[in-house]
Amino acid sequence: MTAGTARREWLLGAVPAACIGVLVTWVLAHPAGPTPGAFAHAVALLSAMTVLGLAGLRLLGADPADPGVLRLMAIAAGVWTITSLISSWLAAAARVGQSATTIGVDDFVRAGGTAPAIIGVGCGLGICIAALIWIRRPQLVAPEAAAAVAALGLVIEPITGHLRQQTGGVIAVAIHVLAAAWWCGALIALALTSRGRKAWALGLPRFSRQAQWCVLALLLSGVVAAVLELDPFSALWTTGYGRILVAKSIGLVILLTSAIYLRRRWLPVATSHRFPETSSLRFAVAEVLLMAVVIGLAAGLGATAPN
Repeated sequence: MTAGTARREWLLGAVPAACIGVLVTWVLAHPAGPTPGAFAHAVALLSAMTVLGLAGLRLLGADPADPGVLRLMAIAAGVWTITSLISSWLAAAARVGQSATTIGVDDFVRAGGTAPAIIGVGCGLGICIAALIWIRRPQLVAPEAAAAVAALGLVIEPITGHLRQQTGGVIAVAIHVLAAAWWCGALIALALTSRGRKAWALGLPRFSRQAQWCVLALLLSGVVAAVLELDPFSALWTTGYGRILVAKSIGLVILLTSAIYLRRRWLPVATSHRFPETSSLRFAVAEVLLMAVVIGLAAGLGATAPN
């Protein structure tokens, strides 16, 4: 096993990193939230973002139809399906005041919000099945369709949440989720598939240009959503939801500071083929782990009542 392969496996550290983010939200908001399904939801978000990144690899100059990429997509979509189902089941159990082992299908339906949950699970399952078929029948590969389905699965629950009745709330949330998903998912996909200095020299500049727009959209939409969600302003420190939002904002500032530092130090040398593959992987993994913590905070935020 090469050093590059070993470091690629460090991306699995994103799962415990996301769980740390959820734990922080529990400390900040307990007993108001988050619901038990937040841990599984954080992993589901990471998996769905990975699927989106892999499906959109053409934007980074890579081939999303490569059999190795399709296998990764099938695995990520499978994890997304399972964790999304677990998250939805636990959230429904919490809403009806039962344990996960005693709640039945009728209770799950009665808990409400099942349609978005089922759509999300269906998106993950559909992509998983499609990727497995595409491995054997490459002439059928349609990565753009997978990207569209992944985007739907990512936004369906957030846009049907408590902001759906606010003017502009649905749009702000959709932009926020998709901007974060591409920023994180594209970097994960780049780290999973880039082999050698040439691949990083091609993909990293493209990712960097796209990430700038993602960050701008993320910040603007986040401000709009926060204004709509929290009224009055004092709710930022008087409610668990507000405290989590502050923590998420701090996490974003740290993440952005890190991204700017890495862009200045990493991008020039990687573009000129002067940076070893293992060093690029190390930087990518470090940024993904920071992203995962913020994603955990976002998952906990989504599983906590605004007041």
